Amino acid sequence: MSVHVSARYVVGRFLLLQIIWGLISTRHARFSDFSFGPRAAARYMLQLATFRASCHIGHNPADSFMVYLLLFSQVITVATDLVA
Repeated sequence: MSVHVSARYVVGRFLLLQIIWGLISTRHARFSDFSFGPRAAARYMLQLATFRASCHIGHNPADSFMVYLLLFSQVITVATDLVA
């Protein structure tokens, strides 16, 4: 159980670092640079499948949606582990 608790704190610290990095990092790594929604990500994936996707410097819409999902899943993991 102590390993589980230690892992929770490690994941929580990495999550906090990722959020700080997304707020104060370089231009293309900031959250403000890739503020695309799920519709834009789906549209981009369709364009990618038909070889008509546009190029993006930094994160494309699908990347940005994946980052949001990853952060959300980490928040849920840490939050539910804190409750347990």
